[in-house]
Amino acid sequence: VRFCGLQKRLETNKVLNDLILLPFAAMLVWALISTFKSPNFDKSLYGSGYINEGYFTVLQYATVFLSAYSIKDEISFSKKTVTYIFIALAGIIELSLLCAEAFNFPIAKYVYLGVFNNSNHFGYFLAMSATMTFGAVVYSKNNIQSVVASLLLMLNVYYLKVPDYDTVPESGFCERISEETRKTAEGFRCEKVKRLKWLGEGMVRSLLENELQVRRGDYLIKRAEHGKPYICGTPFPVFYNLSHSGDYLVCVLSDREVGIDIQQLGKYNPGIVRRFFHPGEIRNLEQCGEEMCAELFFRYWSAKESFLKYTGTGLSASLSGFEILFEGRHVRISKPGFQQQVFIKECQIDKSYKCYVCSEYPEDPEIRQFVFAG
Repeated sequence: VRFCGLQKRLETNKVLNDLILLPFAAMLVWALISTFKSPNFDKSLYGSGYINEGYFTVLQYATVFLSAYSIKDEISFSKKTVTYIFIALAGIIELSLLCAEAFNFPIAKYVYLGVFNNSNHFGYFLAMSATMTFGAVVYSKNNIQSVVASLLLMLNVYYLKVPDYDTVPESGFCERISEETRKTAEGFRCEKVKRLKWLGEGMVRSLLENELQVRRGDYLIKRAEHGKPYICGTPFPVFYNLSHSGDYLVCVLSDREVGIDIQQLGKYNPGIVRRFFHPGEIRNLEQCGEEMCAELFFRYWSAKESFLKYTGTGLSASLSGFEILFEGRHVRISKPGFQQQVFIKECQIDKSYKCYVCSEYPEDPEIRQFVFAG
C-alpha cells in the first residue's frame, strides 16, 4: 500500500513538472506573434546587435533549455514531439546561416548584426545544435542503448582464465546466474564443469548488464533447436557464443549471428582426421611435416567448429561436409550450396591455444580480457 501511494505521488509530481512546458510554450508563441506584429519585422526576428536580441536568439535559448529538460529522464511523447520541432528549427536556422556565410548568399543585414556580429552569438547556434543532437540521442534509454550497441557490438571477444576463479565459492555466483542454471550445474558431479557453467552465464550476464546497461529483467537467455543459446528481449540485437578449452573460457558478443571456438594445442590424431575432416584438409595434413601437423589440425578444428556454431548446428552437422581453406591471414569456407558471406578470424589469446571466431564482419575482432566486477 505504501509503495502504491509513493508511486502515485511520483506520477503526480512528474505531471506537475511537465506543466512547466505550458507557460514556456505560451511565452514562445506570444514572442512569435509579437515578432510578426512588430513594425520592424527584421529587427524583431533577427535582433540588432549584441544587446537587442531577436526571436531567433530567444529560440536558441529555448532549445537548449528543452534539450536539458528532455534528457533529465525518459521523456514522454509530448516532450519528444516538442523537442523534435526545435531540432528541426535549429537545423534549418543554422544550415541557412552557415550556407549564407560560406557561399555569400544574399541575406538580410540584420542576420549578421543579430548572429554573426560577435563570436558568442555564433557559438549559441553551434551549442544549440550540439546539445539538441545529444538530446535526440538520449531522449530514451532504448536509443542510447542502440548507439552503445552499434559502437560496442560489432565483434568483441572476451576471455578469462578459469583457474583464477577456482577459489570463488558458489555463493559468489548466485547473483550472476539464473536459478535454472544453478540447478543444472548442481546435476554435474565434476566441480570443474559446474564452475564452467557458472562462469559462462555469469560472464554473459555481466557483459550485458555492465557493458551494455541492459537490466536483468529486460532479457532472457534461451536455447535454439540444436542447443545454441540466444538472447531475446533486449532493445537491440545481441548475439553471443561461448567456448572453453584448457584454462580458458572465451565469449564473443556481436549484433549479428556469431560463433567461436577455442582449442588447446595437443597431440595430432590422424584417426579423427580421416573420420571427420574434408578430403582436401586430409591431404594438406598428410603433406605437412610432423611438427606442423598438430598446429594445423587444431587450426582446422577450431575454425570448423566456429563455423558450425555460427550456423547453430554444432557437431550435429558433418565436419567433413565443408572445407576450410587457409590463404595467408584469410580463412575461406568451401561448402556446396552455402551462399551467405561469413568471415573466420583468428583470435590471438595464448600461443598454446588456437581460437577462431566466425561472423558476418570482415574486420578483426576486438579482444579483451574479462574480469568480474566486484
